[in-house]
Amino acid sequence: LLVGANAQATTSGLELDVTALLSENWIVSASYGYLDAEYDEFVDAATGDDLFSGNTLPRSAENSYTINSNYTFDLSGGSTIDFGLNYAYKGDYFLEVSNVPESIEGGYGLLDANLSWTSADGSWEAIAWGKNITDEEFRTHTIVSNVSGTVDLWNMPATYGLTVTRNFD
Repeated sequence: LLVGANAQATTSGLELDVTALLSENWIVSASYGYLDAEYDEFVDAATGDDLFSGNTLPRSAENSYTINSNYTFDLSGGSTIDFGLNYAYKGDYFLEVSNVPESIEGGYGLLDANLSWTSADGSWEAIAWGKNITDEEFRTHTIVSNVSGTVDLWNMPATYGLTVTRNFD
């Protein structure tokens, strides 16, 4: 726990996005992000001791990217079926400001999918979905302590569901 710390940081980066309409019914998009995020100065406000100057900011992966695909099928009667896939990758990053090896989280990729039906008048929609369908495991938070050891919180496992929506206009 850091109390009374004084920090200044600089971040810079680049984001690229591209979307392609491959056909009347098929859209594919992709994005890439590069991030350089570092503490310029991180000192104890009471003692002036340099604590973490030069460290990478927590949860600041240098590289990340996404790829999305959505295909729409028009059905007779005017209803539609949409199929979507999304892959998101996040590179290695630190979970804590200390940047100790125990707080490094390795890069991971998440694959999500959905299949939806929408009625012709838009009043009904049913979506079957899956998140993290490859069941990737990664830490969402960690506390590194000299007293109690390391405590980790983990992401959600693969989850699946069905969402039905009724719209009233």
